[in-house]
Amino acid sequence: MSQRPIKFVHAADFHLEEPGEGSPDLPETLIDRLIDAPYRAAEQVFDTVLGEEADFLLLSGNLLDVELTGPRGMLFLIQQFERLRARRIQVYWAAGEVDAAERRGTSFRMPDNVKIFSSLRPEEVTIHRDGIKLAQLTGWSRPPGEVIRPGDFRPDAGGLFSIAVVSGDVPLDEPVGRGLHYWALGGRPNRQTIALFGATAHWPGSPQGRCFAEAGAHGCTVVQVDAMGAARDRFVPTDVVRWHGQSLPIDATVSLEQVRTMLDETIRTASVTNGGVEVLARWRVAAVGTIAPALRREGVIADLLRVCRHHYPTSAHVWTEQVTIDTDVTIDLPDPNRDSVLADFLRIADRYDAEPTGSEAEKLFEFSHAHALLGETRTWSDVLRVDDAGRRRRLLREAAVLAHDLLAEEAER
Repeated sequence: MSQRPIKFVHAADFHLEEPGEGSPDLPETLIDRLIDAPYRAAEQVFDTVLGEEADFLLLSGNLLDVELTGPRGMLFLIQQFERLRARRIQVYWAAGEVDAAERRGTSFRMPDNVKIFSSLRPEEVTIHRDGIKLAQLTGWSRPPGEVIRPGDFRPDAGGLFSIAVVSGDVPLDEPVGRGLHYWALGGRPNRQTIALFGATAHWPGSPQGRCFAEAGAHGCTVVQVDAMGAARDRFVPTDVVRWHGQSLPIDATVSLEQVRTMLDETIRTASVTNGGVEVLARWRVAAVGTIAPALRREGVIADLLRVCRHHYPTSAHVWTEQVTIDTDVTIDLPDPNRDSVLADFLRIADRYDAEPTGSEAEKLFEFSHAHALLGETRTWSDVLRVDDAGRRRRLLREAAVLAHDLLAEEAER
């Protein structure tokens, strides 16, 4: 059978009920954008269908949890379906766990251009255009807990381009399901493509990421099939907020001012490469060996964070959520004969690191006389005492690094 060229859009996992993750100090405008992001991204999926003049839209489940979205979620989808209906574009929806029939309810009536596949068994549908066959679909709204059996999805006997539509993972060790050309899958937040029984198995991911585990661009997939039956897919971004994490390598020669410059340039680059999409970023300044003492000073992280966030209200739509400086600093102990309070502290700290339960090391966290020094009647020993060994080790390590830097400054004077 000869194949007519076709074009379709594949999308899944709208999860309209799930806004993006944020932090307490986000700007109000960005909070509003995060809340509304799943809807705006889903709307851009339908914009893509119309803009591409696609023959049909495939939806591989988990579009919304009606109990969590309330009427807004389903009314939004119906409105989008009506937009496609006006252009005579069909929608084929294989529900997943979140949007299963029993959770979707019966209060909403779908437009007649929407086909929701049965949850009882895979259904076969032949798609026509002007009376000519374009493709064959086999779709299943997989109930929660049910396993996908590739053998239940059969290709067209005449060789027509054949598509399986289902939400979930297909067993890779079953030598069945051959003859299909495209598996339109769902159930994963991030985009992924694999070869499966000689066909393409594709998860388009959610149109909108929601956290740093879902970093990078998100969108839908446009698939074009030529007259020879060869399919080519193309990613179209639809997200309105994007998560981005990046490491910036440095060494001991890099100064604090140079780090500020690196962050400035990185933020500007992120703004350009993400095409104006709002970006939530985490920057990790990763050092190999020692770093400049100024980078370990108290308040440096807060200062860098302020520098990064200064860009956001301007033209760069990049909000920095976090800046970290990671280093595996090795501290060289001072000359044991050197007469210095700081040198004595480092030697004691080194002994504590080797034996955190030693009596001498315990004195480092003994504050029974602090109230006398501070001129207070309150028992400061109860307030300042650190009992957790892990926390003690971390605090002592930070103090040792600071002491090491101060010793280095002493040596320079």
